[in-house]
Amino acid sequence: MDNTGGPTAEGMDEIPDLTNGEYIYTNAGHGYACACMNVDTDDERAITRIHSVRQLPLSRCRSDRAIGWFLHKDQ
Repeated sequence: MDNTGGPTAEGMDEIPDLTNGEYIYTNAGHGYACACMNVDTDDERAITRIHSVRQLPLSRCRSDRAIGWFLHKDQ
């Protein structure tokens, strides 16, 4: 289980310390970064296994129409 009470995906140890790159702190140690992940998912599209994670510049996610709206929703 993770800290939200849900199941934890195998391979969580593949996630590097994202605060070493471009990272936005939002509240009390929480925040976000941009990353490309190679994962397996189940039929409900929940991540079941993480194979690799590569951090990307924040500009890459901000310019991605599929997720950029989320990063700008509070502005």
